Amino acid sequence: MKKILAKLFGATGSNIAEKISNIIDKHTFSKIEKAEFEKEMTQIWINAESDIQKNVSDRWKNDMNSDSWLSKNVRPLVLLFLVLSTVLIVFIDAGVITTRSSGNNLIIRASGTGAVVVDNMRFSSSTLTTTSGDLVIEPGDEDVGISAAGALNVPHGTEAQRPSTYRDVRYNTTTNFFELFSNAYTPLKGIWSEDRQTYVLADNSNRFDFYTNGVTNVNMGVDGLTAHRLVSQDSITIDNGTISSAGTNDAINLTANGTGSVITANFKFKDNTITNTHATNNLVLSKTGIYGYIQFDGTYGIKIPYGSTASRPLGYVGATRFNTTLNYLETYDGDSASWANVSGAGDSINTEYMEELGFIYTLALG
Repeated sequence: MKKILAKLFGATGSNIAEKISNIIDKHTFSKIEKAEFEKEMTQIWINAESDIQKNVSDRWKNDMNSDSWLSKNVRPLVLLFLVLSTVLIVFIDAGVITTRSSGNNLIIRASGTGAVVVDNMRFSSSTLTTTSGDLVIEPGDEDVGISAAGALNVPHGTEAQRPSTYRDVRYNTTTNFFELFSNAYTPLKGIWSEDRQTYVLADNSNRFDFYTNGVTNVNMGVDGLTAHRLVSQDSITIDNGTISSAGTNDAINLTANGTGSVITANFKFKDNTITNTHATNNLVLSKTGIYGYIQFDGTYGIKIPYGSTASRPLGYVGATRFNTTLNYLETYDGDSASWANVSGAGDSINTEYMEELGFIYTLALG
């Protein structure tokens, strides 16, 4: 019944049917009685609609049989008026539809669940779809601008659903990465290789992690750079605690700039001089094991520490120096706790003593 009233009287008829239904619910207690009442009322309205349609048809026939020109042509004139009104409000010229009133919108709206279809594009509510093929936006020489406070929802799908079309941008629901296609798909999260095995990521600890073939090789953070293995220009390799040259028999050169020095541990290397930078530690040349020796090459000699008797250091076993006061080589003897002359088998003699000894031998032997 509600549909019939709405058809006859529009929204008003629908409201009337709603009110009649409420009255039935109020004064009728049996579902069977209510159904019977609605059935009879529906039949009454069906008959009324039929009578209305019959009266309209009879009126049209009477109009056509009338001798009045106006009665015969009133409906065509009304239709012509509506067409002319549309042309006056909306101006159509050379394929362009323009509203005649300045500032007014041109609205094309489909009825109900229908859509407005233009060529291969279908407009429905806030959705634009294509009936076939791609949706292409060509701005000419200008840019495409999107002004909104929301977001742009890009196409998404699994890895198996990749279209692999040049300049594709999509969200991969398999890897949870945005990705771009050129010659192959490249993830847009960090820096990635095409096979996603080599990449650079920044984590929440403000650190960069460098992965090669799926393995972390380098970490860079506030504490510095940590590398499992570092190769410089295919010449120097740093692996764990070992620095080696890449080529066989290649030298490794550590060179300071200008007046600087190369320093490692407590040793400073400058030109031909090795300096112990620690003020109290000894300079020790050592070897592994109990066999072998330390060799100094060359044909000249070794220049050892020297000084006067007064400048002798605190004695320790094996300490050797040249005594500039006594003019001989001396070594500290642990047994006697004293410095001993090691210039020869016995005590050394000076020139004056040698001349005196020669004079005594001359007198005695003639």
